[in-house]
Amino acid sequence: MIKQFNNFFITCFYIILFLFIVGYPTQFISIFNIPIIFLLISLIPLLFFIKFIRNDYKLEIISIIILINILFVFLFHLNDFNKVISFRDSSHYLSMLFYIVGYYLLNKDGLSCLENTKFNYAVSCIVGLQLFLFFIYLFYGNPEITLNSKKIKLFFITTFFGSLVLFLHLKLFKQIFFKEEFSYFKIIVLYFMIFIFVFIMQSRTEYIYIILIYALLVAYDKKILLIIPPLIITMIISLFMLSILDVNSRLNFEFNISNYYNHFLTTFGMYSYGFEGQLAGISQRFNWWSDNFDQSINNLEYLFIGRGFGFPLTEDFVRGENAIREVHNSFLSVFFRMGIFGIIFLISIWIFLFVNCIKAFILIWKKSLYSFFYFFFILVSINILLNSIAQDTFEKIYYAIPFYFIFGVAKRIIDYEYSNNS
Repeated sequence: MIKQFNNFFITCFYIILFLFIVGYPTQFISIFNIPIIFLLISLIPLLFFIKFIRNDYKLEIISIIILINILFVFLFHLNDFNKVISFRDSSHYLSMLFYIVGYYLLNKDGLSCLENTKFNYAVSCIVGLQLFLFFIYLFYGNPEITLNSKKIKLFFITTFFGSLVLFLHLKLFKQIFFKEEFSYFKIIVLYFMIFIFVFIMQSRTEYIYIILIYALLVAYDKKILLIIPPLIITMIISLFMLSILDVNSRLNFEFNISNYYNHFLTTFGMYSYGFEGQLAGISQRFNWWSDNFDQSINNLEYLFIGRGFGFPLTEDFVRGENAIREVHNSFLSVFFRMGIFGIIFLISIWIFLFVNCIKAFILIWKKSLYSFFYFFFILVSINILLNSIAQDTFEKIYYAIPFYFIFGVAKRIIDYEYSNNS
């Protein structure tokens, strides 16, 4: 029975990781016009039954915060039920329930699949699958699939390449921190692949993500400074190879250092010729934020309990067809839709996230049996945090569900290890 349950956890774990790789089309899946996420969440009570039969009666604090948060949504916005369950608007709050899934689906008997050696093997398989999918994308373009009579692109480039860069970093850090001797060849190969995909993705968030990761790792272990020379060399070689190959990139600007430098500067509102569109995107977001902020602070109801669900927060449209529903900052979206009470719940969750990331660093330093998984948890947390500042990250189930699920699993392991070491 235990073995079957562990296999069930492992299956769920990798299905949810797959969301992180090619998750964009999943948001369009529905059965009888009901989004699949609602059907999945209806299974949540089964987890409480599992908890009951395990004699694990304690409902830990983050789960309580999440349940109160969702109860708050329905209590204060129940005047129009159809608006409350507007999938796009409320998907963040529903996705939070996957923290509870991750936390209670894992028990101490199922930890072995996340030990360093086994998880490293799993990551290798994931990277292999992603590289295979990349070559399909490279040679055959972006395949279309049909869901609910809609033709949808299989790959959402920032999701696919962003997750690939994350998993490649895992392999890189495994080489650096869990090997007694450096293999410069493996490090260079991994760096080469990372830079290739970052340069193809052309994402400002990804630039900051990499800079922040290495700043944190240098603070953790000065050994990381040893890889700066191969880092610079592989970056230059990657750009040179991409410049001479006919490779499609996300924004289609030329592969050279100057362009990437100028693109990066637009993050801070600095104008560069040829990047007017990227700069305009930043300005557009600021306009959305300021307009909604003015509406929220000028109405006491909006200020404290938010403006609710079922309507777009902007008046703009994508290609003149689909309304842009969110302001491309998930924290502000929570404030605009749920007010001060909603943002307090979210900040509470992020405080616990920060504390658990610190604990994860400590356990890595102590050479935990799950150190490699902890690196993964930290990388995902940084990735989601950065993306949510300038994107509607939490409103996309293929980001939010994996994040909360991984957070729940990590919290369960950290609680287990700390209780054993106390």
